[in-house]
Amino acid sequence: MATVVISLLTMGGSYWAGLRDNQPAGGKPPLSSTVVTVHNKVAIGASGLAEDSTSSYLSTRPVARCASRGCKLAGTEMWSGAQLVARCWTRGDTLTNRDLTSENISQNPAGVSSDIWYEIVLHDGQTGYLSEVYIAPQHRGGMNLPECPRR
Repeated sequence: MATVVISLLTMGGSYWAGLRDNQPAGGKPPLSSTVVTVHNKVAIGASGLAEDSTSSYLSTRPVARCASRGCKLAGTEMWSGAQLVARCWTRGDTLTNRDLTSENISQNPAGVSSDIWYEIVLHDGQTGYLSEVYIAPQHRGGMNLPECPRR
């Protein structure tokens, strides 16, 4: 019996060591999905932060300005506070929530730029991408989700 327990512990240790080598920073195993909150805010001036006058939406690719490029997913418009299920992240176009025309915008701590996009799964099974710029600050940085497979 002791030999079986030692063998299982040894195999388990090897398994977890192998997982640890493929982990994102932080050493935690990747999640399969998590809930994120939309933060459709624009940074204005040195300290302002306000709801954007246009809604966030999902796109079929992690690229900017999908509404004008034919890659916007119809019917996915959303505002701050919406809860979404993210299952992975990928890199795409770099976006910012900064109003670059406003004075002292470089001093605004709420201003963020990122090339990380979350793959979102809607309740009807439809999937699309949303830049982490439009995700609540506490849900940015990959959320310990796996990187999305290349398509």
